[in-house]
Amino acid sequence: MLDLYGIQVAFGGLRAVDDVTIHIAPGSRHALIGANGAGKSTLLHVAAGAIRPTAGRVMLGDRDVTGWAPHRRARAGIGRTFQQPALLRRESCLSNVAAAVWRRDGGGFALLTRPARRRAVAAEAHRRLAEVGLTGRATKPAGQLSHAQQRQLELAIALAGRPDLLLLDEPAAGLARPDLARLSELIRDLPAELTVLLVDHDLDLVFDLATMVTVLDRGRVVLTAPPAEVWADARAAEVYLGPSVPPESTLDGGSGYIRRTGAVNGASTGTSRGGLAPGVVDGVRRRSHGGPAPTGVRRGSVGGRRPGSLGGSAGDGESR
Repeated sequence: MLDLYGIQVAFGGLRAVDDVTIHIAPGSRHALIGANGAGKSTLLHVAAGAIRPTAGRVMLGDRDVTGWAPHRRARAGIGRTFQQPALLRRESCLSNVAAAVWRRDGGGFALLTRPARRRAVAAEAHRRLAEVGLTGRATKPAGQLSHAQQRQLELAIALAGRPDLLLLDEPAAGLARPDLARLSELIRDLPAELTVLLVDHDLDLVFDLATMVTVLDRGRVVLTAPPAEVWADARAAEVYLGPSVPPESTLDGGSGYIRRTGAVNGASTGTSRGGLAPGVVDGVRRRSHGGPAPTGVRRGSVGGRRPGSLGGSAGDGESR
């Protein structure tokens, strides 16, 4: 689906991304993780076309899209969300999604003057809002939604472009745990054929969703592996905690993650190496897992509860 070959991005004398090669398989849920400044969002911008690499190639299938602008990549099947929701804040939710449908089809004014076309655009926009639980918010201005609902709306806008590859840039940022549970459910229920490249600091979300994880450190790839292997890998722990941590330590020092030997929150991982254990994000304990999360079985919950809502009325994805 997407291949990044030897990607380098330099800002003056700073090399933000240094010779990164990653393969994003079709239909995968691939996550990029790492400490602040690791190059995660920069790589996502490279994939989207917002940043042109200093060196390397970006391949979308068999097409070299390295020099393509973002709008051209969007027409080729790349959709994205942003760290801060990018919305037409004064326009209704329905208008926001309808605009995305119109852009996708390259529609001009003449198309919108045709009643049948207007009805088709509106119908698809309503369907996309229903998919993310915002049916009852269709006429509400986007700027009046809660932050969580704005995340839902941005996802609906991205899906309206009918992408083959969806780039999610820190979708969990600013969300409370019940909202995060609903977001996880929405992402998990995306079509199986849709490829997702996810960047986020919340390892609960990452390990709940990802089928493959790439760990970055100072612009370089540390490892790419299935979640269970990353969970137990000492190199991944060193990215967050540093190489001087005693191997038998259990730490919660504000770095955002816990390193253990042979255990995740007290449950055996079947390995004698140190690894990562989600449960602390940005120095704040979130929850305790009942055991290693990445078992290959859908947990169906994030934050220790069933997915509920991202805010709004019961018709908008709220807990019932």
